[in-house]
Parts: sequence; structure tokens; C-alpha cells
Amino acid sequence: MGVCERFFCIHEQWSVVHLPEKPNGFAILLIGDINHFVNEKTSLWLQHPERFKFINTLRKEGYTIFTSNFFGRHWGSDKACQLAESLYYFIMKREILNHHIHIVAEGMGALLALKLFERMRENIRSAILINPCLSLYRHYKAEQNDRLFYKRLLSELSQAYDIKKAEVEEKVVIKNNDWQHHNQIPLHIYHETSYRRYRFEEHSKRYEKYRSKQNSPIKLTLYLPGKSISYFSKPIFSFFHQYEKNLTNPL
Repeated sequence: MGVCERFFCIHEQWSVVHLPEKPNGFAILLIGDINHFVNEKTSLWLQHPERFKFINTLRKEGYTIFTSNFFGRHWGSDKACQLAESLYYFIMKREILNHHIHIVAEGMGALLALKLFERMRENIRSAILINPCLSLYRHYKAEQNDRLFYKRLLSELSQAYDIKKAEVEEKVVIKNNDWQHHNQIPLHIYHETSYRRYRFEEHSKRYEKYRSKQNSPIKLTLYLPGKSISYFSKPIFSFFHQYEKNLTNPL
């Protein structure tokens, strides 16, 4: 079964919606990591075999999936967040869908998801994060140990937030600024134990402890290397289904 998709532009960024043959009425916002892209004809998720399989599995379950290029390596920037909100309202106007969506975010995409948890709280049903970057401050500090990676990240942050490189630490990379508010969004995190880009001890484990202290616990699953993203399809469906029983107020 081939993927039926529509490509379109919002805020000068290419976006795409993947349509199921038999819609179940629920939608998923997909936010990828640093290699994620969408252009006028294709995307990482269509070109990568395992990711393509993941998209198709979601469609077979009846989900409508939508995503955007999000300005490339956005690192959770405000303009990427505004684009995500505009994309959400665009999709809701054109498709017959429940207005409470799920989110699947990977890597850097988790930074954008965290902002959406606050800005779109009433419109989010649940979320799945895979190998997430949950603290821009901690990632930035870790990259400082490698001059080449640090210079690249500094340049990306400067471009993403439209500021000078000298202003990045003062205006973007602020300690204890990632989790200013707790929330009640149901969340399940999957994190590979040996994943080096965003180590689970510095990201998922710390966030799990934070949410626990806020009396808003999450689910955290640590897994061994060798599992592709399509491996998580069944547990993701099981998690989503838990929060699809109440159509009007999932929280």
C-alpha cells in the first residue's frame, strides 16, 4: 500500500500530511531530529526504509500524520514553534479530525515538543519521545568538549534563534530554563542506553525525576541498541489508545 501524501508550504517551509485509507479520526504531529527534512517532493521519512515502514504502519492504524521541515535544525526555536501551531490549525481546517492530537518527537524534536506542551496544552492528547534532547543547556555543555561540534552547534543556534553567536549563551542556553512549568501531558519516552548524542542520564532520566517531583509522572523505557523506529509501533499504538477513549477532554 503506497503512501498518499500532500505537500504544501506554510511560513515558507515545506510541510506534508500523510493520509490513511481508513481514517480513525486521530492525528499525529511528527517532529524529527537534526537530519529530519521535508521538501517539495519527499522527506526523510519517505526515503528511509524503516521510517517509511513506520509511517505506513501508522497509516494502516488509521492515523493522519503531519510534519514540516521546521526550518531545519531549529533546536526548539520560537519560529519553529509558531510554525507548528500554524500547521496544526491548517490541518484541522482541512481534514476531519479530533482536535486533540498525539505527538511523536525524536532527538532535537523533543525541544520543540516541550514548548508545544505549554503553548498547545489543550490540543495535545499524548506524546511519545524517542532518544530525546530534553535540555538544550546540557547538550550545549556536552558539545563544548569537542571544538568542531561546539562551533557547529553555536552556528546552528545563532541561525535558529536569529541572534549573534555572542548572544547564544545569554539568550538561549540558560541553565534550568528548559522545564519552567510542569504539565499533565501523558508521555512515554524510549531512550537507547548507549545513545551518545543525547545521553539518557542527562536528558530522559533527569526529566523523569523532574516530572515525578511535580506529581506528573511519565513512562520511561530504556532499550538496548539495534532496534529501529518501526520496532516501537505496537507499544506506541497501545499507549495512544489509552488516551483516545475520551474524545473531548483527554486530560
